[in-house]
Amino acid sequence: IAVEDYAGEGLFDGLYEDIPLGRAIAVPMKREGRVVGVLSVANGERTGSFPPDAIHLVSLLADQAAIAIENTRLLAETERRAAHMEAITRVASALRLAPTRHEMLPIILDQLLSLFAADRALLALRDLETGETVTELARGQWAGLTGHRSPAGEGAAGRLIATGEPLVVPGDAPRPDLKDGGDGIAFAGVPLTAQQEPIGCLMVGRETPFAPEEIRI
Repeated sequence: IAVEDYAGEGLFDGLYEDIPLGRAIAVPMKREGRVVGVLSVANGERTGSFPPDAIHLVSLLADQAAIAIENTRLLAETERRAAHMEAITRVASALRLAPTRHEMLPIILDQLLSLFAADRALLALRDLETGETVTELARGQWAGLTGHRSPAGEGAAGRLIATGEPLVVPGDAPRPDLKDGGDGIAFAGVPLTAQQEPIGCLMVGRETPFAPEEIRI
């Protein structure tokens, strides 16, 4: 779109009230038919029409910018996936050298902390006799939860085991219903299953929310 007098047409939405704007051009940045942003050009000192070829030129620049931005995003995503796969490979290699569960658990949790730049992680299992949720091992800020027992279905770990469904909490508000994770910290948890039955869960937490691709890992 092209606007001859941005201020005169009352288009301010509060964001640009203190910025002098006269004529302006805004074109979508498209990549494979998908809009990924907007490129705007404005003149704060002049109003009136832009030269006839101005919109065409800005559109060309927007298309090139969209390609560059998308390529950068794809490269970053590829590198992130490669790093995740490398971490998974490291975990698998380390686990092959750990003959007992006691030796395996620290390896799993330490790799989770490293992989997700997290500051807390735990692994909990369901007690087959009592049905309670038992935190077998916790690291970082959750280390004090090691050995903790809670009634079946209670807290984040209990809910994960009871439902068999992943649980993601963004951490933007406290969750009093999640006693072992609802302190305003972002965390993600996945159930551990055996023969299609939940037997435990893994949880990892940090200050910042988890991205969708991290949840898939």
